[in-house]
Amino acid sequence: MTRLELAIFSLIALGLLIFHGLSAVKSDAQQPAPVSLRLRGRSLSVSAPIRDSPLQDPAHRDLTVMLSNASSRSFSVSPSDFTLSVQGDTFGVQRWNAGTAPVPIAPRHSDVIRLAFSAPRIAGQATTLVYRPADTSITGVVPLNASSPRPLSTASRARVAVGTFPVSRGAGDPWGTAFDRWGNLWFAEPGCDFAPTCPAGTPPGQIGELKAFSHVVVFYTLPNIPGNQPIFLAFDRSGDLWFTTPNNSKIGEFRPSAGKFIGQWAVTAGSGPWDLTFSNRTIWYTEHLVSAVGTFSPSTHRHRDYPTPSANSNPYGIAAEHGLIWFTENNSTVDRVAVFNTHKRRHAISEYQIVRPLSGTPHMIAIGPRGHPWWTEGFSNTIATLDPDSAKPGRCRTRSGTCKGVRRFALTAATSCSTNGAHASGIAIQRSRDLVWLDNSLTAQVGSFDPRSHTFDLDTLSDCDDHPHDGLTLDSADKVWFDEEFGSAIGELTP
Repeated sequence: MTRLELAIFSLIALGLLIFHGLSAVKSDAQQPAPVSLRLRGRSLSVSAPIRDSPLQDPAHRDLTVMLSNASSRSFSVSPSDFTLSVQGDTFGVQRWNAGTAPVPIAPRHSDVIRLAFSAPRIAGQATTLVYRPADTSITGVVPLNASSPRPLSTASRARVAVGTFPVSRGAGDPWGTAFDRWGNLWFAEPGCDFAPTCPAGTPPGQIGELKAFSHVVVFYTLPNIPGNQPIFLAFDRSGDLWFTTPNNSKIGEFRPSAGKFIGQWAVTAGSGPWDLTFSNRTIWYTEHLVSAVGTFSPSTHRHRDYPTPSANSNPYGIAAEHGLIWFTENNSTVDRVAVFNTHKRRHAISEYQIVRPLSGTPHMIAIGPRGHPWWTEGFSNTIATLDPDSAKPGRCRTRSGTCKGVRRFALTAATSCSTNGAHASGIAIQRSRDLVWLDNSLTAQVGSFDPRSHTFDLDTLSDCDDHPHDGLTLDSADKVWFDEEFGSAIGELTP
């Protein structure tokens, strides 16, 4: 970058800071300072970080990034190198200022990249810019509002019986859950809010057990290695508990009968193993930091990656039944649900479009009684289901609206806890009553949807900041259990 270009960039940055500074004065809020990130051979400087707004606002979010090349080799920059992470959901670049071709940056030079995202601003939710260039394995995460406080407020007590079991003695931020054969609830506690990874230096997380009858909570701390924060759990047939740790890209095994960790094994570096499920004694997992799903053998500890047809898909939730592996593709620029058919010799993933124009961030997923997948859609505050006999992979078959074979339902608007927007998160199917159970992390709601009457029955928790999230599940008696991520508790709802 020449001196003239540097001067122009400085004036632009100064103008942005003055503009945002005046806006901050009007709203009595302080504009965050610019954020910088240094990586091997290159650095980023974000001159206009996103600032929290008290309301959800899906308008474009513009960032100005100066990318500098400190190495002796040129590299190129593409819009697919950047994503925005809000509450774990992934938003791709909608537009940028450099046309369609990658932008080369010569050694010892810099360039200014302007990125536009369509992503909500949610007060108190971690928002990060993720830089993952295609030409190298390095990854950078720039926190844009890490210091934002979480809003605290209260709501009326739910109309149903809700039990709360504090787990505050643990690492905190309970996430994924799983029941063992004796009815004990196990949960992952990373001790951080993945956005999409935990900060470097975060202590090892824990796995917790909430005993079925005494409700005593026991914690087991993961081995003290870097990036060892668990997020999701699943039991195998022998009763061992398997878990994923996205930061260090490992899959681990814990033996409850012995109360000890058996081991952890690396999968593809940087893939970010996320949600997991079992099918035919094999672990299937989403690779949320890339664009693939993977398999892992509990006996040989070998793994294999299956890239998705769409690039930048960032798979999130996963569920399996009868050899069909269903998963969501979370990136807002992809917005699809996909399936891997293990019965076919040709290992291919079929992707289904959901809606036109794209408007969701498909999140957690579950299988209904007729084999139809149901999933939550994050910030669009909707849930959806797909009929595989009616839908066609790769084809929407409509110019606008919900694609053929897909049904989509908007959650009932919240009457309280509504100042922070909405986010449909966890999901589970109650087959005995043909109900879809779900929670909304930002409105602190837990409830059901009746596919026959197309009606929601949602109840609000007592604290708007409880954040019921991805750990919603049902026990053998059809009681609803969920994690209260920011409340450091496990919730139980008896309809």
